[in-house]
Amino acid sequence: MYKIEVESAKKVIKATISGMLSLDDVKNYQDELITTCSKLNISEYVLIIDAREQKAMSQDAIPYVEQIMKFYADTPFKKRFSVMLESAIAMSQVNRVGKKEVELFELVTSVEEAYAKI
Repeated sequence: MYKIEVESAKKVIKATISGMLSLDDVKNYQDELITTCSKLNISEYVLIIDAREQKAMSQDAIPYVEQIMKFYADTPFKKRFSVMLESAIAMSQVNRVGKKEVELFELVTSVEEAYAKI
């Protein structure tokens, strides 16, 4: 499951990702994220990724995860935060797929911590 929320007043895009996403979920997330960002003056927005409850993904989803990670890196967000994943396996997978992109995010322990740092 995923949810993308835009908080215009705070200039925040918050993406919440949990569980094990199917290939279709990953594709839909990618499409929705790109569409959402294309409607905003993105350099004014902070991106918060809350994927702490995300599980490892199937291998067929990995190419799309790589594209999403590249989108995170190539999009000029004002700041990027990521809540640390609870699953060590999922965190290892994310680091393996997007090592360079992960380094662009400030890791936080909660969404509230990210908001406090904006």
